[in-house]
Amino acid sequence: MNEIITFFWLMVGIIAFIVIAVAIAKRVDANDSAKYTAELRKIRFASLSSQFQKAQSAGLSFADPVYGRNYAWAFTVDRAHKKVALFAPEEKDSVLLGYENIISAEIIDESGTVYKKSTGSMAGRAIVGGILAGGTGAAVGALSANTEVYTYHSLITVKIMVRDLPVPVLTIPCYDARNYGDGKGLDSNDPEYRALAKNAQIVVDTLGVAIDAADREERDRLAGAASASRPQVSASEEILRLAQLRSQGLITEDEFLLLKAKVIAGGEINKINS
Repeated sequence: MNEIITFFWLMVGIIAFIVIAVAIAKRVDANDSAKYTAELRKIRFASLSSQFQKAQSAGLSFADPVYGRNYAWAFTVDRAHKKVALFAPEEKDSVLLGYENIISAEIIDESGTVYKKSTGSMAGRAIVGGILAGGTGAAVGALSANTEVYTYHSLITVKIMVRDLPVPVLTIPCYDARNYGDGKGLDSNDPEYRALAKNAQIVVDTLGVAIDAADREERDRLAGAASASRPQVSASEEILRLAQLRSQGLITEDEFLLLKAKVIAGGEINKINS
């Protein structure tokens, strides 16, 4: 009987020892992981800051960057020179884009595109901008007076299509559930998730403004080219044409006098085709 009791307490002691050893090992691993992450963040931030300063020294005027988790990337814009930059910790992976090189941008999550908008231009360029449903970083889920449904996202990525680069698609990882211990990720209402999702929205909204600006510049250029190619008409010829329109009843006497005065003054007229 005594041998059984002794054996029992021996097993209890061994199990307790194993449990304590595992707990200590996990704590050591967690501490080591935290130290590694802190060191990695420090190295990455130093690299991104160095690249940012180099760009500023070269005459570019970038706004304060938006950073990825643990400084995995930095995104910024120079509105004066119409350029956007995606800085990577490895400088060789960084990209500088002119507004005219951006074709589209959208936010993708594990279920596909959350929201997409598009506008065309005379050159056929499309802007595709995405924002997360429900505002800044909100969940794709349902909220009612009685029920609150939480959604766990596994991945949020900004996808950018560009021209004049060897690789026509750039991706910016904004959130990945695999970065968290259980792989389940963060709840949609978690402050860290909302901050990461907001960064994705800021990037896409900024790119949308860039594409709109490039579209306007191109339209102005095409309009100027069309105006330059239009045949020049003398004031006397224009007044004669207006008189013909008046005689045909296409414009009134008051309209004729007003347009005639503009021709004489050298102003532009919206021509009426006969």
